[in-house]
Amino acid sequence: MVSIIIVNYNSPHLIQKCIETIFEFIKSIDFEVIIVDNLSSNENLDEIKKRYKNITVVRLAQNLGFGWANNIGISFCKYENIFFLNSDTELINHTIDDMFRYFFNMDGHNIISPSLKWPDQRFQNSYCRSITTLNFWMYTSLASIAKHLSSFNSKLKYHKYDFKPFKEITRVDIVYATAIMVKKADFLTIGGFDTSYFMYFEDIDFVQKFSKLLKGKIYIYPNATLIHHGQGSSNGSKLLKVNGPFFKSLYKFGYKHFQFIPITLFLFTDIIFSTVSYPIRLIVKYLIYIKKWK
Repeated sequence: MVSIIIVNYNSPHLIQKCIETIFEFIKSIDFEVIIVDNLSSNENLDEIKKRYKNITVVRLAQNLGFGWANNIGISFCKYENIFFLNSDTELINHTIDDMFRYFFNMDGHNIISPSLKWPDQRFQNSYCRSITTLNFWMYTSLASIAKHLSSFNSKLKYHKYDFKPFKEITRVDIVYATAIMVKKADFLTIGGFDTSYFMYFEDIDFVQKFSKLLKGKIYIYPNATLIHHGQGSSNGSKLLKVNGPFFKSLYKFGYKHFQFIPITLFLFTDIIFSTVSYPIRLIVKYLIYIKKWK
């Protein structure tokens, strides 16, 4: 009763492991897997399709981005319960079945997400508070200098929670789309992911829209845990290729939600603080170097 949508782009080993663990650990729930491929090269998707049942591979003629590919995947789903899953994730036990069943019994409009870990078993943050004008400005501007000064870094991330795993099912403001479950009808009602984002921030935009338009609720289900490698589809890309779409989506999100005057202020202060932070970073690095070799 679950349609699992996975967007893939040049991550053959990661998606193979992802699919293997899906079929290994999901045992008590009927499911299908929809793989939407964003014009990957030299992929092994045909082998995966032959090896496993209930897999649909949708090959796109161009790389349309994360949100658009997921929106296309929805049209191939036969079940009402949709689980969006990154290709660089791995299931590690059967607890995901428990999360699915919990979701089936929920009333109203809901999004639910499992807890995430890094491959070395460290907790991985996958949720945050609503993005407001103030914390967006602090993140884009003050963080340019403060992220290099650890004493201030945590103070500027108050839009996060406590960077600790929850011990019980907990309502949060926003979850990232690494692994989220939602009703197909709810997803379509609010128009799915905004396709003007190529990658990054389409999930935050979607979840805030879900909360606003449907009065929906978002939950972390900590009893189910996944491994998330991180940046699977952008692995091996040069820094600018990864950061370029991120900052483009960052400011697109700011313009969409906070309009012209605030985003102009964000851009201006970001430039100023980035310029100021450069010599400070050099001084800090020099002092660290001197201290190290004394």
